[in-house]
Amino acid sequence: MHTCSRRRWLKAAFAGSGALVVLPGASSETVPTGMIRIPGGLFVMGTTEAEASALAREHSHHPSWLAGEMPQRRVDLPAFQIDRFPVTNAAYARFVAATGHHPPSTGAPTALPNACSIIP
Repeated sequence: MHTCSRRRWLKAAFAGSGALVVLPGASSETVPTGMIRIPGGLFVMGTTEAEASALAREHSHHPSWLAGEMPQRRVDLPAFQIDRFPVTNAAYARFVAATGHHPPSTGAPTALPNACSIIP
């Protein structure tokens, strides 16, 4: 088993694709079209206090904005599948219409302006 930082893991796993949808992972033979299989393993999740302080200074934010990133810890994830590309609001709306799936209740408006249809 290898260990890498979360940023390195995400960069390698997603190669800048902005992938969003995660499914618990079956074997590589059953990866649906448009998805990729991410192998399981250990990675370092989170940010150290020093990194959080540096990021806060760099982006002019209070360090408390990064509180959810701490403490840094090692996590062993199982393999999973993830979409290669972002799912847009329009694609999700087509999924809901085709399957009858109920979107989560977020309190947000259910109808989005047309300009938002291409936003992941």
